[in-house]
Amino acid sequence: MPLLDGLALAFAAARDYPALAIVLMTAYAEQRERVGEARMHDIIAKPFTLAEIRVAVADALAARDAS
Repeated sequence: MPLLDGLALAFAAARDYPALAIVLMTAYAEQRERVGEARMHDIIAKPFTLAEIRVAVADALAARDAS
């Protein structure tokens, strides 16, 4: 992306749309510690399986719906 990286986009989306359930996918495992800063539900490290992404998305949506 020319203006933002994925993490910056996630921070902006969390700021502008607080009810949005965000699951970030990254190859950089050190990003995991920044989840709480942007109110992201989770960060999934690449590579991941289809089953793992399905669980992460389902968990994020369930947490959003519970709040």
